[in-house]
Amino acid sequence: MNDDRDEKFEIVYEKIEHHTEKAWLFIFGDKKVWLPMSQCDLDNGNKIVHVPTWLIEEKHLESYIV
Repeated sequence: MNDDRDEKFEIVYEKIEHHTEKAWLFIFGDKKVWLPMSQCDLDNGNKIVHVPTWLIEEKHLESYIV
């Protein structure tokens, strides 16, 4: 069964400030947020990251959806 919370949305980021083996530290405006690589798809050339709905809600990133 498809869960709408797994649907991914595009979010534009300003910068990736840091990364580890498993996560990126994104800068969205004045907000810094760690996002797990396992849950997100990165389009670095366009500064877009595809993030599932549940993670957008958990990290309060709704205002950054393209």
